[in-house]
Amino acid sequence: MAQRHTSLHQRTPPRQFHKRCQPQKFKSDRVCVSGCGQRRREFAHVRGDYVQLMSRCDEGPLAPVDKGGTHAERFGADAIECMARNEQASCKLFRMRSLVAFLFLFSAIICSPEIHHAFAGDEAALDEAYRRWEELENQGNYREAIQYAEQAVRLEKEFDPNSEYVGGALNHLGVLYQRLGNYAEAEKLHNLALEIVERTLGPEHRDVATVLYDFAWLHFSQGRHLEAEKLFKRARTIQETLLGPKHLDVANTLSALASLYLEQGRYDEEAEHLYLDALEAQEAVLDRQHPDVLSTINGLAALYWSQARYTKAEPLFRRVLVIQEMTLGYDHPDLAITLNYLGLLYLNQGIYKNAESLLKRSLDIKEKAL
Repeated sequence: MAQRHTSLHQRTPPRQFHKRCQPQKFKSDRVCVSGCGQRRREFAHVRGDYVQLMSRCDEGPLAPVDKGGTHAERFGADAIECMARNEQASCKLFRMRSLVAFLFLFSAIICSPEIHHAFAGDEAALDEAYRRWEELENQGNYREAIQYAEQAVRLEKEFDPNSEYVGGALNHLGVLYQRLGNYAEAEKLHNLALEIVERTLGPEHRDVATVLYDFAWLHFSQGRHLEAEKLFKRARTIQETLLGPKHLDVANTLSALASLYLEQGRYDEEAEHLYLDALEAQEAVLDRQHPDVLSTINGLAALYWSQARYTKAEPLFRRVLVIQEMTLGYDHPDLAITLNYLGLLYLNQGIYKNAESLLKRSLDIKEKAL
């Protein structure tokens, strides 16, 4: 079983023993602090008006128009009236007036408590949708979590349909569908998320690497290993360029890539180096009992087991077993997998007494779980 950061985003175990990490988090928080969502929504509307004005800019004279009202209304009215008459305007003056209108409007937005209050209901609903989404997801109730995730996506689109926040929400919604095995829907969501995040943030942004990472896991889960490898490698390149080779995001991507090679039966030095580099970076930052560290140790032990390097695999599996017993209890299904590997390891070495006791204990746990 492959695992992303911590215990989230689990999938059906492959024949090797590794866990997938939790979806990598976007650099930006899901939801702004109170008031930020309202300003983001208003800013999006004003920005859209300004972009529309700029798109109509043509060469030609424009006489100032004396109008009453606020600064924004006066300057904005000049530009809008010119558009309505379809007159040729001086590009420089047109842009200046439109920009000044934009700035006055934006200043009014961020300073006006009335505007904040007008959209407080939507912001509260968005906060609640994210809270319930996370709560249900942590409980493993993915079907109900999807309902709140879709609500969060809908509300984010109301703030700004083309923002990176929409892309992030769509990406994680795709992760939920992965967990339920609905790969067709997950692929649609990841594709859309990638398109939005690349367009809004650029193709080399950290959040783009996050979407690529989660998209790669979708292909991995479907056995589409070539596509998964390309996406993992692209994510790795972006992360190493932006964050450096020892960053935790890089470590998790290295571990995932090594797990992909293990799944493919590529028991070579490259997979070992990927696991070792990932483990070094993780242990430098995380507690030795952290699920991410445990996930990488699982994969490395499985690699050594697959290579019949039992003297290297045994202490790693033993370390995993001790931590699992401490953190998960003595009857957890993950424990059965570790016990099964250790039992087969002893069986392959002819240590039959140890093999029998471990395999029997593994079988007992599996029967209790049925």
